[in-house]
Amino acid sequence: MDEFAERVKRLREHQGLTRRELAHRSGLHEQHLLKIEQGLRRRLEADTIIRLAKTLGVTTDYLLGMTDVNPTTTAGHAGAEGVRDPEALDAATAAKPKTKRTTRKASVA
Repeated sequence: MDEFAERVKRLREHQGLTRRELAHRSGLHEQHLLKIEQGLRRRLEADTIIRLAKTLGVTTDYLLGMTDVNPTTTAGHAGAEGVRDPEALDAATAAKPKTKRTTRKASVA
């Protein structure tokens, strides 16, 4: 999960988000996100991983370290082979315009 923590933190910082902003946009508590980024959360709910991936604009596979190719950044940046992390992520997404994301809170039945 250390790789997960590192990727979340790197993506958050790259997008210029504070921990509080990312927590708010993804519907998580700021303390929970802090523990995730510090690698103190060894087991995460699937919903948490999905929320972070959607908010950060990446796939869950990418966050989990199952692939170094981030398909959400390939369009118009790196061709068919995709973007390789970590060094290429900064260069490939630098030209990507930042947009305000809206989030919906999941309802619990």
